[in-house]
Amino acid sequence: MDCRNFKEILDSYLSGELAVETNHTVQQHAEHCAACRSEMSARRDLRNLLREAAQKITLSVEGSERLRARLRANEMPRSPFVSRFLPRRVPLAAAATIIFTLLLGATYGYFLLRQQRVSAAELSPVLMREAAGDHNNCAPGYLHREGRTKMSEANIRYDPTCAELDQVAEAGAQGLRLRGVHVCSSGERRFAHLVYLRDQQLISLLVTERDGRAMERGVVPNDDGLRAGLQHAMSDHCTIGAYQTAKHVVLVVSELSEKENRELAERLAAPVCEYLRSAEKSTAARPDR
Repeated sequence: MDCRNFKEILDSYLSGELAVETNHTVQQHAEHCAACRSEMSARRDLRNLLREAAQKITLSVEGSERLRARLRANEMPRSPFVSRFLPRRVPLAAAATIIFTLLLGATYGYFLLRQQRVSAAELSPVLMREAAGDHNNCAPGYLHREGRTKMSEANIRYDPTCAELDQVAEAGAQGLRLRGVHVCSSGERRFAHLVYLRDQQLISLLVTERDGRAMERGVVPNDDGLRAGLQHAMSDHCTIGAYQTAKHVVLVVSELSEKENRELAERLAAPVCEYLRSAEKSTAARPDR
């Protein structure tokens, strides 16, 4: 299945109208194609928004009776907004069509605005390559290292908010052995790096600055990163999952499957992001000295 075929049958897939074999083909394509995976998520969000909007349109008993009476008389209720678009008297079927069209347009406009904001938070492939490079070059040196380490004072000065990363991630790191805590570089980027081991599989938790080079469009969005959600990428044999805050990107890098890496990202990176958002808000709230 190519991307064109995927998009042609995507709505049928979301409506549950396809055969089981075709569903599997759609899912396999989405698993390996980030663009189509994003398209699937966008269309699912639109369907949910329309469903929610329709469910919220309710009238009181009296209001319903008045509306029925006016529609039976072939007359739409007069309001300044409706008057701009409708003549004095409209048939019932036409009135229903116009109302639905206005609702659909408003909902779709909101959806497009939301998607533009999400698109603005897309991370750069350069960042993903740097994260994979850091994992491949740095993490293997900790494969046989024993003992727990802590972030050094020099590294803490690099980014004070990263001083307690190992403690913040500890709850989600159950079943993993922490092998290293340090700051390192890959290309032009620096990372706070926690190296974990699980059954001889190395896993990196990386925290770096959310700067223009980290973003696909070269501009950092003015938000707290929540809207971006969990983003995925493959680079240099590595699977990468990434969350964002206002000032940081938190990545989990491994050679595990996408499903396993996603689970680790939710366990390790999500609580780290919550901690960083809280720290960033506290820093922003402090008065200048």
